[in-house]
Amino acid sequence: MQCSNFLPSLKVTLAALLIGVPLAPANATDKSYDIDLPDGVSISVVNDVSQVTKNTETVFNLGFLGFDDLLGDATSATVQATGAASSVSIANINIGVTFSFINQVYQSTTNKGDVINIGLGDIDGGAIKFDDIKGNVSAVQVAATGAVSGASITNIGDGGYALGNIAIINDVESYTKNSGGVLNVGAISASNLEGVASSISISATGAATSVAIANITQHPTTNVNIVNDISSTTTNKGTVINVGAAHVGDLSGTASSVSISATGASSAVSISNIVK
Repeated sequence: MQCSNFLPSLKVTLAALLIGVPLAPANATDKSYDIDLPDGVSISVVNDVSQVTKNTETVFNLGFLGFDDLLGDATSATVQATGAASSVSIANINIGVTFSFINQVYQSTTNKGDVINIGLGDIDGGAIKFDDIKGNVSAVQVAATGAVSGASITNIGDGGYALGNIAIINDVESYTKNSGGVLNVGAISASNLEGVASSISISATGAATSVAIANITQHPTTNVNIVNDISSTTTNKGTVINVGAAHVGDLSGTASSVSISATGASSAVSISNIVK
């Protein structure tokens, strides 16, 4: 791991230069800082994280979901089974100006057990049913995953600021391994999928590693996104089976999606800026 002093110094510099906050040591000998943030400004820092996550047993999940509507921002309805998961995340919802930093993360995630997930709409069987899915970044999913590691920063808001979001993910090292079988069965039905970046998914995944920054706003804003020094080793040796059915009447949300997928091993780095 490198850059041990990267985030503390960057936090102080950005606060002083970009939002005009006066900074002073808490006392003459203390190197910490008292920061009086104005309303609508958030600073989030995650630094120096080590995660070692292991599972060797069978995981079985049987779930039933039923709703009329999914309307709120970042809402979700999920039936999911996971063998082993390591994650670091920052989420800012409806905050005007954000500074988010994730630095120095080590993840070792291993699953050796079988993972079985079945998602249904009611105790008599059938699809999970919704009328309207309108919330921004709302998700309905039925998913089975062997092993997953990830680091993410998500900003959701109205936008329209000269400086909206600064997001930095630096120095992430992930080792993700799955050797168990993965089985997923699910069905989802919705009349309308309208929310920005909303999704319906039915998926089975052996091993997955992801690093992601996403900014989703109603109005254009200025975003600064940096992803640096990422190392991912992702391995799957287990059988992956997915059985899914999905129906959507109207798909109209910006960057919305419907997917049915089976994946052995996946490593991904992404930056997304979405304006409705």
